[in-house]
Amino acid sequence: MSGARFELPTTDKDALADAIAEVRFSSVRMRAGYNQDDVDRYLDELENLVRQGASVDEVEASINAALFNTTRIAIGYDVDDVDDLLDDVIAASRAIEPTALDLLAAHYAAEPPEPKPATSYDFSAPAPPVLPLAEAIAEKTAATGAAEGAAAEEPRPMTRRELRRLREEAAAKAAAEAEAAGTR
Repeated sequence: MSGARFELPTTDKDALADAIAEVRFSSVRMRAGYNQDDVDRYLDELENLVRQGASVDEVEASINAALFNTTRIAIGYDVDDVDDLLDDVIAASRAIEPTALDLLAAHYAAEPPEPKPATSYDFSAPAPPVLPLAEAIAEKTAATGAAEGAAAEEPRPMTRRELRRLREEAAAKAAAEAEAAGTR
């Protein structure tokens, strides 16, 4: 089922919690997979969180904070399957209960705001330092915008897979910079 998208209910939170409880993943061995006990334990927590009526923001924060040990020798769950499910849970949660930001975006998509007069800013002040992860996200956003052209579609939240890749790239970049600074 690698790379599969899950058909989760978008009608109510109890149906979503039931679907989370019933999900099954592909198993992998001899390649990186998530520890099955870690994932099963977290999905029990996530099911309870959804069933208790947690907000979309709480569900998304919980999912984004979830970390699972990986395994190569023991049987594990396919990493892409687990990440796809968690991305789909966020999307289903948003469909059930749109956030204020979703509602605002929908409002402005239907009725764009009136343009405001330009204001002047003092660009001579030094910019605050930017974390490597923020730089990586900005680069990804710029690359996506350039590839899609000026008539780009509405921005979408990054998936766990994209965030994981950006975190890894940012950590590698920070380590390389630290190593370069240490050898000078």
